[in-house]
Amino acid sequence: MYAEIVFSLAFRKAFTYLVPKELESQAKVGVRAVAPFGKRTLTGFIVNKPKTISLKDEPKPIIDILDEKPIVDKDGFKFYEWLADYYLCSFGEALKLAVPYGSEVESKRKIIADQKASSHLLSKEKNKSSTRGKILKVLSERDEISLQQLQKIVKKKNIYSILRTLQENGVVTLLDMLQPAKVKAKTVNYVKLDKTVGEVYSHFPEIERRSPKQIKLLLELVNAKGKGLPVAELLHKTSSSKSSLDSLAAKGIVKLYEQEIDRRYVEQYKEEQIKFSLSANQSGVIDEVSKIIDDESFKTFLLHGVTGSGKTQVYIELAKKAIDRKKTVLILVPEISLTPQITSRFFNSFGDEVTVIHSRMSPGERFDSWQRISKGKSSVVIGSNYVRKHSRLSCPIRICNSFN
Repeated sequence: MYAEIVFSLAFRKAFTYLVPKELESQAKVGVRAVAPFGKRTLTGFIVNKPKTISLKDEPKPIIDILDEKPIVDKDGFKFYEWLADYYLCSFGEALKLAVPYGSEVESKRKIIADQKASSHLLSKEKNKSSTRGKILKVLSERDEISLQQLQKIVKKKNIYSILRTLQENGVVTLLDMLQPAKVKAKTVNYVKLDKTVGEVYSHFPEIERRSPKQIKLLLELVNAKGKGLPVAELLHKTSSSKSSLDSLAAKGIVKLYEQEIDRRYVEQYKEEQIKFSLSANQSGVIDEVSKIIDDESFKTFLLHGVTGSGKTQVYIELAKKAIDRKKTVLILVPEISLTPQITSRFFNSFGDEVTVIHSRMSPGERFDSWQRISKGKSSVVIGSNYVRKHSRLSCPIRICNSFN
């Protein structure tokens, strides 16, 4: 099996790779794949799986598949193709916006230096202010440095030929290190009973005789009625040690496992929910826009109204109508400073159906927001119209009704 992959590089073409047998079931169009590219390792998107290829040499194999299911579907590909064409970038560069920042895997080049040899060459260097002289000075002071750091220090990117010459002379060793994703799902240690309540009670006499503190742990887990409890909270509540839990796990009475937790961004600003009676003008706007929602057609509307005139309530009522029709809603706020107010009002109406995504959030919070949206857990997404790293473009919401 073969796969065509596009990378976030200025190449307007896909590159063909061999899919190893153990990855064939995971290699779907729309998932991200880790693959070698020259001397580097990059993350790209599988955009096609050709049945036959016409290459002289056998393609390099894919290293890994990052996603369980496709991130981008056929409609998504059309959107990102349009985006690439409109903004004059490659398809791979456009597709990079489909995933949250920091979730890609790539290799970084590291330089291991022989400091004594570097110092010796530096002492013989006539022009110590040359690029070679600057590189040798840095390498004489550090035994390890990344290529990116060295380029920044000497203020020059094209230093590959100098480094290759130094490597041939045994002064440095160039290594390609695979860097894991900077952002990933956060997990917490959990524990739950691994036996029935009756079986647990049968162990009480022996446990109480040898380790009475473990009884407290088991009673809390019995009260949880089969649900898992966070290990840290359980140990704090019962004033117990981790070794007590480990002992119970070794006996097969409890099970320790990791569970993903949701890093949900919480706005400090809160508003009490107020019941509104819609005015005739508000009702008229809602009726007119609702026709477009029902027809599943596209049309833009400009809503006039001074501050406090009830525009946000119109957006909320229209969002309700869209959700009733099994659609999703994307709210774009013109300024990030306005996000807390509108978020509070939408949370009052839709609760946990609302997800926020903007640049004031931590990378982990943005990643978890993206995951919630991708898994279909959020029907309303609120973001700022102007954000760093195109946060709202990496929002995998489907069939949006967008209200600016």
